[in-house]
Amino acid sequence: TNPQTRINYKFFRKLDPKYISLPDSIQTIPDKAFSGCSNLYSIKLPSDLKYIGKEAFACCSNLQTINIPNSVKIIGDGAFKSTKLSNIIIPDSVEYIGSLAFSNSALTSITISNSSNLITIGTSAFSNTKIASFYIPSKISYLSENLFYNSKLESMTIPATIKSIGDYCFNGCENLTNVKILKGVEYIGAYAFGAYASRSGVNTITFDGTQSEWNQIEKDPNYGSSYLKTIKCNDGNISL
Repeated sequence: TNPQTRINYKFFRKLDPKYISLPDSIQTIPDKAFSGCSNLYSIKLPSDLKYIGKEAFACCSNLQTINIPNSVKIIGDGAFKSTKLSNIIIPDSVEYIGSLAFSNSALTSITISNSSNLITIGTSAFSNTKIASFYIPSKISYLSENLFYNSKLESMTIPATIKSIGDYCFNGCENLTNVKILKGVEYIGAYAFGAYASRSGVNTITFDGTQSEWNQIEKDPNYGSSYLKTIKCNDGNISL
């Protein structure tokens, strides 16, 4: 018998405990398993966990402490949205972070190592968070739409492995005034570096290539905002 069949998640949601320790035999946490457990403060995840389901901990409005084991491959859509998690370490085993995974959380710090196996990060995964910096691991080739929308990013280097920057990716990041882009990007989407409402946006992009190479990148006509004034290239500046 699969030990997971003996876990009554509806019971947990009704009980709404402050702390939960899940048995190590569990490899999957189902979708919405603990969603809305507003008293839940901390949870110990199984050591051989592989999958964290969609909205598994969504709207656990007091959840502050969780350690993701280095066995998890998938963090589902909205898994930790609207929680009080402020610091998270993404282990090297994780290959997929779903859309809205940490959106609207209290996240200020996220740690990803340079040996990460992360391949995909879904849309809006870190939108409306307070993260100030983010390391993009080498297996990521696409920055999805709204990925850092309205976050507190202060610095960003986009590596040469990134081919595409999605619509609204850095929109509304009022603390992000300068972005460095290494040569490799082929497409920049609509309002990717735009401003939102009264918030200012990126005003300088430093591009590690020539003006000609910058001009060859396919860009939506509205990839920036009125705040974006200068593209600094290796052979001079482009004024916008």
